[in-house]
Amino acid sequence: MVLKGWVLGELSTNCFLLADESSKEAALIDPAFFHEDIVRFIESNTLKVKYIIATHGHIDHIGGVDAFKDRFGAYVVAHEKEVEMFSSVTKNLSLWVGRAIKVQTPHILVKDGDILRVGNIELHVIHTPGHTPGSISIWIPSEKIVIVGDLLFFGSVGRTDLPGGNMAQLLRSIKRKIFKLPPETKVYPGHGLCTTIIDEMEKNLFLKKKDDGELITA
Repeated sequence: MVLKGWVLGELSTNCFLLADESSKEAALIDPAFFHEDIVRFIESNTLKVKYIIATHGHIDHIGGVDAFKDRFGAYVVAHEKEVEMFSSVTKNLSLWVGRAIKVQTPHILVKDGDILRVGNIELHVIHTPGHTPGSISIWIPSEKIVIVGDLLFFGSVGRTDLPGGNMAQLLRSIKRKIFKLPPETKVYPGHGLCTTIIDEMEKNLFLKKKDDGELITA
């Protein structure tokens, strides 16, 4: 599998592209903005972008969706609870940053447990609400990689003070879903450095607190 990342925009959003080397099929995840460097990489490697996946509907994760969709003819994927954010300049926060951007409705609406296939690679959808109601993580068992959007960061967790955020829900998503994956799993967040599940279980102070009466421990 090919995995390539770019840091885009003033909020330094991590955009990831993964591709199956044999079929050349690819998925682009969280394109904050349209960027020619990404286009050049895709075209120079003759990749076929099958999916554009949004881990959630904030503008710093969907701002480039329409432009990449138009360029490559890919299917746009998001959780069914995020649809309204694509067309609402207040809910996707684009109005807050002075852009007022609406994005077309996703082609494919996923839910927890769905599987997307990119060539021979299986992308397992995990519904991980908390940052937003329809936030998803993408688990790739064959590579022991999980792409988590703004759920979990290196030494921190996602914001829950924005519309639709819920800290207790976010902590449950991390503990009951992400922390159930193999401890050596590499975690690719929406912002900042990559980490591993075991490192966050052992060192992340934000997770040493109770959510629904259970203490999160390593």
